[in-house]
Amino acid sequence: LVLPEAKGKGIEAFISRLREAVSLWSRESRLVDFEIEISIGISCYDPELSEPVDKIIHYADVDMYSNKKQKKFK
Repeated sequence: LVLPEAKGKGIEAFISRLREAVSLWSRESRLVDFEIEISIGISCYDPELSEPVDKIIHYADVDMYSNKKQKKFK
């Protein structure tokens, strides 16, 4: 997802609502016998740095896999 002009707490609030919605849908739909969760990676674009889009996506990807590892051991 691209969230133009979203910053700090706005991004955190959006992610929290998204995780909650997925969790609720998973429990209510009962499509599988385990709870579905999502892992999210975040990366911010800074026009002053002029980084290529693929590098920004890579940062989000690395963050997502870090998030997955943290959940794996809980």
